[in-house]
Amino acid sequence: MSNLVKVNCDLQWAYLDKPHVDGMFPDGKYKVNCAGLSEKATEALTSLGLSVKNKEAQGSFVTCKSSQPIRVYAPDGSQIDGSSVGNGSKGIATISFYENGYGKFPQLNKLIITELKEFNANGISVDEDDDLDVL
Repeated sequence: MSNLVKVNCDLQWAYLDKPHVDGMFPDGKYKVNCAGLSEKATEALTSLGLSVKNKEAQGSFVTCKSSQPIRVYAPDGSQIDGSSVGNGSKGIATISFYENGYGKFPQLNKLIITELKEFNANGISVDEDDDLDVL
């Protein structure tokens, strides 16, 4: 059995090119939530001994963390600036695990963005309000 699982996911709370050092629960790590996992993806990840969490707004998810910046790619293999990846972006994540004295934890080996929702510091993605009527 392989120690790699490839999943479709919705990306949330992406700290890909800078560590999480401010806001709620800063830990100084680069990280991203791989959310909206299918039942099959959840089963594959739990078979590796990983804990898959579930919240109403995210569905099933894992949080992949790293001490190094997380590289992000387009489907054509070109690198994407991690700071442009906003909540709701979709991707294909190849996940394995690392193990220490505290247990097994998800490790992101590769992340390909299939649908980019650009991060906007004002709180919404650039195209998020395209379908709203202007009043």
